[in-house]
Amino acid sequence: MGNNEHTLLVLYVSMALLFGVGVGYWYGTAVGNERGRSALLVEQQAQEEEEKKKAQEEIAKAANPFEETNPLEGSYQNPFKANVNPFSQ
Repeated sequence: MGNNEHTLLVLYVSMALLFGVGVGYWYGTAVGNERGRSALLVEQQAQEEEEKKKAQEEIAKAANPFEETNPLEGSYQNPFKANVNPFSQ
């Protein structure tokens, strides 16, 4: 009987350990996946906001006609700047 009781004890302990490992694995993957999903969603939302902001800035730059440079800048000369007065000496 002593050997039979020892075998049953080992069997029960090993079954309890396997059950504990199984429950621990299930709980770990459930909690870990949920944390990973939430972190991924936060990261994706941040990227989307950044892309939206960049697109809005590009649209604002394209729609603003006053930010373009003046094509006549530097080519205009004042005709009265030179001394063209016929009455001066």
